[in-house]
This record gives sequence, C-alpha cells and structure tokens, in this order.
Amino acid sequence: MKMARMMIDIDDGVMKVRVQDEDVSFNLWEAMMHPKDKGVCFKMDVIEEAILDV
Repeated sequence: MKMARMMIDIDDGVMKVRVQDEDVSFNLWEAMMHPKDKGVCFKMDVIEEAILDV
C-alpha cells in the first residue's frame, strides 16, 4: 500500500491529501462552521461502510 501525502495550507485553510495519483482538497474553514443553534447535532452514518469492511 502506498502512503498518502498531506499538506495543510493554514493561510488558505485548505488541507490537501494525495493518494497515489489522486488529490482531494478539504476547506477547513468551511468545515469548521457551526450552526448558531447549539441544540443542533451533526452525525455521520457510517454503518454501511462498517458492514462493508467486515
């Protein structure tokens, strides 16, 4: 398995991940935004992925 490379540009707030010949960019400032309503929760449904891994 080839290792991934990761670069975080703090000024732009972008995290770039490179795996083999593919690049993925994440906007960290956009991801860090939270709703004003503190009662709102975030959740991720990863059950299907967990089942596929088994």
